[in-house]
Amino acid sequence: MPIFTPDDLARHSLDELRGLYRRMFNELVQAAPDSDARRDADASLKAIQSEIARRWPKP
Repeated sequence: MPIFTPDDLARHSLDELRGLYRRMFNELVQAAPDSDARRDADASLKAIQSEIARRWPKP
């Protein structure tokens, strides 16, 4: 699975981002410790979290 960049994520809706987050989380927990797959999933999760936070309505 490729690492999602902010430019990739900007094209997705919030619902799609939530689905991607769930998928990346599942990949993270299934990946072997210290593997490239785990590192990539972790980087994607952080990017997705940032994009969701950027869009989330502020009070």
